[in-house]
Amino acid sequence: MSNKENNNINETTVKDEAEASSFKQFRGLYSKVNISVKTLNIIIVVASLAIVICILIGLKDRGYFIEFNTMGGSYIEPQKLMYGDEISVEEPSREGYRFEKWALDEGCKITADLDSLRVDGPFTLYACWIEE
Repeated sequence: MSNKENNNINETTVKDEAEASSFKQFRGLYSKVNISVKTLNIIIVVASLAIVICILIGLKDRGYFIEFNTMGGSYIEPQKLMYGDEISVEEPSREGYRFEKWALDEGCKITADLDSLRVDGPFTLYACWIEE
């Protein structure tokens, strides 16, 4: 090998070592981590998939339960509705009473207008009765 070729190889080696050294200096938090790029890519892909799966599971079960306290009347099954959905429910029945309205409180002071009421969270509707 000629002297010129030997100098070129030494210059290339020195240059590669300098680049590697400067790369290690700028790795920041990862300067002491000895992990291959392939392994790091696998970790990133698996973590990304885990995040997507968690988001999908969270979206799957979204919705709010609306409960109906019939105050001694016939049982009405709770409904699971989405945000902004309209509430649709049949009138309950109770012997010796006539159903008057649905309310947002047990004392029947706050009327629940089902035509304009929209789901914005879980809540309970209370049946109001008039004795016959």
